[in-house]
Amino acid sequence: MDNLLIIDGNALVYQSFYALKKIKNGGLFGAIKKTIMLMKSNNYFNVVFAFDKSKKTFRNKIDNSYKKDRKTPGILIKQLNLFKNFLISAGINYIELDNFEADDLIGSFAKKYANKFNVYIWTIDNDLFQLLTIKNVFVLMRSKKEKKIITYDKEKVFKDFGYYPKHLVDIKSLSGDKSDNISGIKGISFKCANLLLTIFNDLDNIYLNINFVPQKLNKYLFENGIKYRLNTIKVQDLLLKNKNLAYKCKKLAKIITSLDVDLNFKKLEINSKKANLFLRENKINSITF
Repeated sequence: MDNLLIIDGNALVYQSFYALKKIKNGGLFGAIKKTIMLMKSNNYFNVVFAFDKSKKTFRNKIDNSYKKDRKTPGILIKQLNLFKNFLISAGINYIELDNFEADDLIGSFAKKYANKFNVYIWTIDNDLFQLLTIKNVFVLMRSKKEKKIITYDKEKVFKDFGYYPKHLVDIKSLSGDKSDNISGIKGISFKCANLLLTIFNDLDNIYLNINFVPQKLNKYLFENGIKYRLNTIKVQDLLLKNKNLAYKCKKLAKIITSLDVDLNFKKLEINSKKANLFLRENKINSITF
């Protein structure tokens, strides 16, 4: 199968902006340079970018504190828009949709096209690991340990992070995610949540077997020789008292994969003339297509 690449556009420009703050339009320059590098790294049939469009999405209706601490400097927004103009000039597709996040578009894109292509997702956000449950989907992300971009599949995520992608949404439902201001259940740590999911597989099954949580936890810890001081009765109590909260957090953490992202694209052909004209007009002379 041919390979497709979808890039988290916001993450790309944000990363470049903060890495190159001393350079005028560093976010724009770095994002273009990284785009070229990613495109050359594999023989991609096409490349697509996904962006956040609106500041608030359907998740804010579920919880108005979702991502409330996220603030984007005006100068960064300007460079995001400039980068979109570059993509238009170069003839590279990008997608954005009111009321949804870029992650939802990436998830829907991956779900739709993974039956025809190997879909590679570039990001700096491990939230997108949950999409590795879809066959023929891979995540490209820089490994701090290996100091290079790694192609992640389910097993590589488990090796590096200690959990399986199929459990990620429910882990966040229980233990939360500070970066997105998802509370989770106070008192249940990431380690505890991962342990629960290892035993029960998903959130629904935890609550179907809520009466057996202490026994199952104690048995698993004993049989696997795990030294972990855990008040299993307290864990059961926290789960019982916060069931609605756990399911609310799940709605916040789960990426939508059912949006209409039909691009009807063909093999990518860069419009070098227009791309180079954009670069010269924005005084970027060290890059040429």
